[in-house]
This record gives sequence, structure tokens and C-alpha cells, in this order.
Amino acid sequence: MTGRNGVTPLSMAVACVIAVAGFARAQTVGEAAKLPEDGQRQILMRFVDTSVTNLRSRSDTTGRPKSDEEYSRDRMLANLVRALFVQDPASTVAPEGPRTMLGRIKRFSAETPDRTVLDVMGDLVDWCWKHFYTDFYTPEKKAEFARKSDADQEALFRLNLMLYENERIYQRTMKSLDDRAAALRRKMQDMYDDAILLADGRHVLRTNEGAFMVIVADPGGKDVRLEDRFVPEAQGLYDCMRTRGLKSGREARVVCAAGSPPGGAVPVRTGYLLNGRKVTLDSLGRWVYENGDVIAKELIAVRTGMPNLQPVEQAPFATVRQPHDDIQQVVRSVKPCVDDTHVRHSDFLFGMTETGVVSASSASTAGGNRFELSYYGVLANLDFGNVRVSPRSECVLVNVPCKATAQCVQLNDEANVLWSFWVNTAEQANRVLTGLRAIAPHYPRGEAEMVPAR
Repeated sequence: MTGRNGVTPLSMAVACVIAVAGFARAQTVGEAAKLPEDGQRQILMRFVDTSVTNLRSRSDTTGRPKSDEEYSRDRMLANLVRALFVQDPASTVAPEGPRTMLGRIKRFSAETPDRTVLDVMGDLVDWCWKHFYTDFYTPEKKAEFARKSDADQEALFRLNLMLYENERIYQRTMKSLDDRAAALRRKMQDMYDDAILLADGRHVLRTNEGAFMVIVADPGGKDVRLEDRFVPEAQGLYDCMRTRGLKSGREARVVCAAGSPPGGAVPVRTGYLLNGRKVTLDSLGRWVYENGDVIAKELIAVRTGMPNLQPVEQAPFATVRQPHDDIQQVVRSVKPCVDDTHVRHSDFLFGMTETGVVSASSASTAGGNRFELSYYGVLANLDFGNVRVSPRSECVLVNVPCKATAQCVQLNDEANVLWSFWVNTAEQANRVLTGLRAIAPHYPRGEAEMVPAR
């Protein structure tokens, strides 16, 4: 009788031999579970010894000679059983079979106590045969494997069993680490949600030294010290939370009056992202668009804990008409080019607002995929003293960093530390930078403008 995959399960292969040897062929897992662990191991190893002897024999249990195919298969199965249950004298690592069977005896003694130990053991060996031989090797590799000695076959089965168990340990370890990371993220999110909530929507925590740090929801974000002018508000809310036993910063804004705006709640205020989209800081301390959607967390600058917003209007265009027009002339003359990574850049645009926001846009094409990049930055927050001009094959890339390594730039829908644009030559780059440096003094204010919502 054969089991699935045409393999004789252990329970069928050794049944007759076990009966002749006087072993408890019909011993159930319910009965075995009542024995001490050493007693269970003795039963298992008697089964193993008997089955290995039978499988390695040239004749079956009736005395009939095995065919070459039957003998080859049974010999490999015997070597698998040894690798699964018998201690390798060259290793201190215990085989997996006994431990697995002890666990199955305990499990099935509760689920199906009348199943025999031999039946459960046969299922285990049958699964291992399928996993480490039937589905493991190609026909060519099976033929090569059959020609190997008993010692070599057993060694390969041991190696594959060890690799399988190592992978299981790795997966369990990774799951444990993932679970711990998820728990840590939840804890950090709770800490962020419960932190002191300032009127401008930023979340702050007080250190043991008494300083206040602006924190962000992203676990990888960097906390920065709160500016001095906001410390009285934070201290008032902190003292109120301690006095009243409040745990939530949002609750404190509603309950506490000290250091808070009238009414205690976060005032609803509006502003404009650097790309011109209107956003509102709602009563829950969230930044939302006019349609109610919460803005992407990537738009929140780590250093400030809030999105980059346009400052107040400053100088009219007429004041900077000449340098502005010079920049536009250069940008219109820039031709499509391919950089040193084989990306094609085209459709260059430059823009500017009377709030001092400058924009640089272009389209990039790589491998048939086209994507558009738009950089928006406030002139007062850009560091024109540390510009990098980099030749890139047919193109020249210009990077203007933010002051104090802040994320003062909006790149599409995320905060960024560089305001960038493409040109064809270093001369074009210098003309654009000269124009920007001439315009910048007319727009000295870089702080965000937020006004009460109507």
C-alpha cells in the first residue's frame, strides 16, 4: 500500500516488522502522552531502529526480494528517517524528529487520542519525504542522489533539515522583531498623540532637563528644540496637564487656559503650501486641504513639525522685474538633455510669487516612464552661499540647500532639503543664480503666514 506521492508511509513500511518484534503497534497517542518524556522517546526510537532495518533490507517483511527501484527508494527513506531522528555524532545539535513528535503526541492526544503513534510518525516522515525529496529535486538530481552512499544521502538530508529549521527560526525571529517594532511604533504614536499640542499644531515633549522638544509622528524623524518664543505656551500647558492630571495634549488644549489661546482649543487657522494649495490647521491639530483630506505626512518638515507655508506678500514684481525676466530668458533657452544616468530632462519652467516663493519644474523620462518634478522654496530660507553646480553629461544640475539643513523646500508632495533645477551649461546656471541673488534681498521674510479661518 502506498501513500500520497507513491511513497510507502512509515506506518505501512514497518507495521509488520514492529508486530513481529513485539512492539506496541497499536499504541495510541493518548496512551503515549501519559508516559514521561523519556518513555515517549524510547517508543519513538524503537520504531526508528526497526523501520531503518526494514527499509535497508533487500527483502520486504514477507521475504520477497525488493526490486531495484523499491530498494533504492527504501534506502533513501531509511537515510531520511535517520537524519530526522538519530543524533549526528559529529554535531551537538539535536535532531528535529523527536522534538517534533513529542509536540505532536501532546497535540493529538487532545484532538484525536485514538490515533496511533505510528500513524502520526508516518505522516511526519511522509511530509519530510515530499518536502526534502519528491518536490525538492529535479529528475536529474534525483538520479544523482540515488547513486550516493548512505552516509552522503543522510548528510544531505540533515543539511536540508537544518536549513529548513534555520529558515523557520529566522521567520519566527523576524516576526517577533516586526511585532516589537509595531508595538514601538504604536507606543511612539501614542506618545506623539498625547504630547503637548501648541497653537500652531506642533507636538512637543518636555525633557528631564526642562527643555521642550518638537517631536514628529515618524519614528525615524529627528526631534528639535522648541524656539524660545514658544516655550511659555508649552510650559503653561505642561503645568496645567500636571496639575489637573491630564494625559492628552489635545484634552489639555480644551481644558487648560494658561498659555493657550482663548477657549483653550487649537485655533482654526489657514495658510498656503508653497505650491499654492490652501491648507487649514483644524481644531484637532490636523493639517487638511479644503476638501477635508489630511495632508500627506511627508509634507511635514521634521525640524518644524509643520508643513512649509508661504510667508506674507512682500515686494511687488515691478521691484524685481529685470532679474526675474533674465531668469525666465535663460530657462526658456534650456534645451532637453540626457544626464549621466540616461534620464532625459525637458519642459523646464520657472515661477515666482510676491511672497518670495520660487519654483523650478521639469519633466524627466527614464525607460519610457515620465514623471514631473516641481521644487518650491522660499527665497529667505535658501542658502545661496552653499550652492552646488554639478555637470551631468549633457545637463547641469544646480542644488540650492536650505539654511541650517532644514526641510524648507516642497518637492511635489513632500518636504525636502534642496531646491534644484536643470540647465545645459554652467554659464546658464550662473545667470539664474545671479538673478536669484539679486531678487532675494527684496523678500527677507521666510516665516509662514497663518491667519484665522473665516
